[in-house]
Amino acid sequence: MNRAAPSIDGALTISAAPPHHFGFGGPPALRVAACSRPVTVSAIATCGSGYRATINSYQYGDAVAIAQIADLAGRQDVAHDFRAKALKIKELVQSRLWDKNAQFFKVMPRGNNPALANVRELHGLTPWYFNLPDPEFMVAWKQVMDPKGFYARFGLTTAEQRHPQFRSHGIGTCEWDGAIWPFATSQTLSALANYLRAGSSA
Repeated sequence: MNRAAPSIDGALTISAAPPHHFGFGGPPALRVAACSRPVTVSAIATCGSGYRATINSYQYGDAVAIAQIADLAGRQDVAHDFRAKALKIKELVQSRLWDKNAQFFKVMPRGNNPALANVRELHGLTPWYFNLPDPEFMVAWKQVMDPKGFYARFGLTTAEQRHPQFRSHGIGTCEWDGAIWPFATSQTLSALANYLRAGSSA
């Protein structure tokens, strides 16, 4: 018995479930994330939800993993379909969420306003957690060691420090407007490891 077969069946069942916050008039392969981080700088521009590099990177990683499991299970049709999905997500993340002027992945509001949020946030580095971006996007990592970017004495801030709304929402609640969070830091450090393994330096 092929041990990968039950795994691919389970993965397909999950992937076929109705995708919450999907589409809504935006790029058809990008997912919308309702803002689980209630105090972010970008949430002001996106009214609390938007197309983010985070959830779309997770979806890319899922598609790549399912394709690899399908290979092991001898399901080449499934592998082909999910590699195509991964490539589509990658293309849209790089074309729609990349700010060429800021040289960073940003949040795009849901709805008819395609303008990206006017702030760099640490979660914009999440695509490297799954080795999604092409080499030309690695310039984004310059913000990690920039004291006006994310570099701070005790870790990486969740929003760029040069932004006028950095740490402007008070304290004591769930602030992602610059406050350092262990989850965001660990995710970014894993992404950084992938970046460094690629053999480039910021």
